[in-house]
Amino acid sequence: MPATGTGTGMTSPLEGPPHMRVAVVGAGFSGLISTLAMLRVGARVDLYEEHRRVGYPPHCTGLVSEWVVDMIGRPARSSILAWYPGLELRVNGKATWIEPKGGVYKLDRVRLEEEMLGEAESQGARILLGARVSRATPDGTVHTPGGGERYDLVLLADGAHGALHRTLGISHTPKKVTGLNAHYTTGPSPQGIIVDFTPSLHKDLFAWILRVQDTVLAGTGGPPASARRLLERVERAYGLEGRNTIYGGTVLLGPPAPRPWRGKVVVIGDAAGLTKPLTGGGLYPSTQAATHAARLVDNGAPPVDAWRRSVSRVAALLRRQYRVAEALRRDPRLLEETIAALESSGLARGLAGKIDYDRHDRLPLEVVSRPLKGARFLAQLAYRHPRGLLRALARVLAPGWA
Repeated sequence: MPATGTGTGMTSPLEGPPHMRVAVVGAGFSGLISTLAMLRVGARVDLYEEHRRVGYPPHCTGLVSEWVVDMIGRPARSSILAWYPGLELRVNGKATWIEPKGGVYKLDRVRLEEEMLGEAESQGARILLGARVSRATPDGTVHTPGGGERYDLVLLADGAHGALHRTLGISHTPKKVTGLNAHYTTGPSPQGIIVDFTPSLHKDLFAWILRVQDTVLAGTGGPPASARRLLERVERAYGLEGRNTIYGGTVLLGPPAPRPWRGKVVVIGDAAGLTKPLTGGGLYPSTQAATHAARLVDNGAPPVDAWRRSVSRVAALLRRQYRVAEALRRDPRLLEETIAALESSGLARGLAGKIDYDRHDRLPLEVVSRPLKGARFLAQLAYRHPRGLLRALARVLAPGWA
């Protein structure tokens, strides 16, 4: 496993606005990374969590880029379970190998959030476990059964199913599937991560297989009623046996909420739909939003304005990714031909170490930056599936498309 850089992390308090008081509601990953970011710029942070333990129930696979590990810092590095040099993309028997910059890390999500909570407490956050917030109002007041307390900024991370952000009139209807993960004693031992887009193994997501220490982790996604049946198809397709653990939950595929704030309350994380549209992963968008917001505050921006600007920036990025993801989901053959063209053109090998695992939207830029292989890739794709390519371009380039 390569050593990650020291990174900036989220552990060194800097000078910030005097007496800035921030409430973070929800101690999932988004709430925790935001807490650490605000502590870093010198804010006084109160973290509210209705449960008495963080990290449970686990539902996320926990795959992230090196950049995310570096930005989280020590809690992430102490939670690494495995490192993978790349991904094998498969669909209908066709395959290609992609090596992201820095590889891909598998984190223990429960330990990660426990370590982040400990880090926040050691940096001076007031941790309020078992504290149920009944509502947050635009004037920055957080209401609990014990009364109300006013803040300069409220970061609301109440999750995809939370009611608090809906009481503020901040709601949206992203595409949702149920993702399931399961551990097995017997199965394949791939060099990296198998990502299988074969339509029979998933619905609107993909299947994944990777080895984690002495077990094989596999998963898939689809509508709630069919997710387990899809997982059984993955088991048969890959010879997985000895299932001993299964977990999962709702996976949001976008698009993000158009305006996730009201007054001094800014909605973040799953509650704002800040998840990667192709994979449903939320660690990268939340880390990016928190890191950028902290930088803006450190440069003198008012906290509420900084978070609004940061969330808007990340949401714009996710909307671009959503356009690409939807084009591929609506035309499975386009993805099949894309994988074939990546392999036969040599572009997949040319991209090795150039694209971050979490930055799917940068693929078109990298294609353009390699004129010879990029042109060969596009020519082959246009020859193999011209209508699909034109439909995809129309969806991606259409003005005002959500």
